[in-house]
Amino acid sequence: MSLIVPYWKHYIAVQLDKHLDLSDLPALKELDCSGGGEIETLYLTGDTALERINCAGNKISNLDLTSCTALTYLYCEGINMSSLDLSHIPDWCQ
Repeated sequence: MSLIVPYWKHYIAVQLDKHLDLSDLPALKELDCSGGGEIETLYLTGDTALERINCAGNKISNLDLTSCTALTYLYCEGINMSSLDLSHIPDWCQ
């Protein structure tokens, strides 16, 4: 399965595996990897401009959002996480 990811003003295709590494894409603003059901780990380290994430319907058990300080929207229904720390996001809107 592949995923089309908007990056800067272009789109890049990412081959999906159980681990999706989108680290160090500082211009990435939106990520939708929902519905695939295959992703277990999502790496977003260094994605400081990321504002919107939809990762619903996957097998993610750990999601580290510490570098996603611009995040304003997160939809993660149906994933298997016991906790999520959003305290580092100053303007978090729920």
